Amino acid sequence: MGNRALIIGKRTWDMAEGEETIPALYVHSYYKYDLRRWLVICKERGYRSFSEDPTYALARLCQVACEDYPKGNNIGIWSIHKADKPWENLRLDYGFVIVDDFRIATRIPSFKDDVEDDEDDESDSE
Repeated sequence: MGNRALIIGKRTWDMAEGEETIPALYVHSYYKYDLRRWLVICKERGYRSFSEDPTYALARLCQVACEDYPKGNNIGIWSIHKADKPWENLRLDYGFVIVDDFRIATRIPSFKDDVEDDEDDESDSE
């Protein structure tokens, strides 16, 4: 078991309609503190942000995340369709994490009945 989550750029999420494929970073054991650290590293390295270039930013975030898991045992790439309402159909322990710029913007729980509330789950502020 893990603490599974999909990380998606806000601009990508907001612009997606219908059957358009949305790329997402799958993290089997997700912890928001790791994601915050990965985003800081991306910013410090001068990578493009999720608001500037969502697909490039996702690729660089994947690169940085994989540096923590050199055997590749925690990170993957998924594609989803918003029209399929994946937040209702995918069993992700943590759900969907929407990233804007270099910060966590929001969380969309997956299988709401199965997800307990996390009081320390507010979005980041800069």
